[in-house]
Amino acid sequence: MANHFVRRNLDKIYTVNCDDVARGHLPGCYVSLDKKCFDSRYHRICAYPYTYNELITPSSIHSASSAVPRKLFSFRGTVKSHPVRRAMVAALSPQYDSAIHVVNTTFHSHSDYEKKAFVDSILDSKFVLCPRGWFPVTYRLFEVMELGRCPVIISDQWVPIQGIPWDECTIQVPEVDVGNIPEIASSAKSVGNFHREMIASN
Repeated sequence: MANHFVRRNLDKIYTVNCDDVARGHLPGCYVSLDKKCFDSRYHRICAYPYTYNELITPSSIHSASSAVPRKLFSFRGTVKSHPVRRAMVAALSPQYDSAIHVVNTTFHSHSDYEKKAFVDSILDSKFVLCPRGWFPVTYRLFEVMELGRCPVIISDQWVPIQGIPWDECTIQVPEVDVGNIPEIASSAKSVGNFHREMIASN
């Protein structure tokens, strides 16, 4: 390390990093690290300490308890950040165009209408596709869970937060298998229990 202060005090430094672009050079908590950068001796994965979409509120969470999802799955977002998103949309849009909405608005500049449409799309879906973006993790994963729906994680480099039974509350699909998502979602047995438990916990 070029920084002499960091080098001298490395055993005393602990970072809390909310930047998706992190590489894990210092020990601490990170919202996102590629598997190749993650070392369990020095790193802990954490959730974002804030919610990007301010329309995900206690009232919208409460409405999830009475909303009956009509769609098996959905995705609303950009395809510019990672090739797996383009592959996913190309594979699914021809048959599931009503559930797949490409919105290439620059991040942090979504209108209130777009933010509300995002929430409504989640609430109207049993499963919500959460492909990786620029980096392995996505805000969408936590927003979907907060709204009591089941995320479908599509991110080969994603490192899960420890202590959460991810296999019981999410579906994880290898990036190469995005074309099989309809069959995978249709065969999932736990969506009803997952939905009720998530709402109860909120």
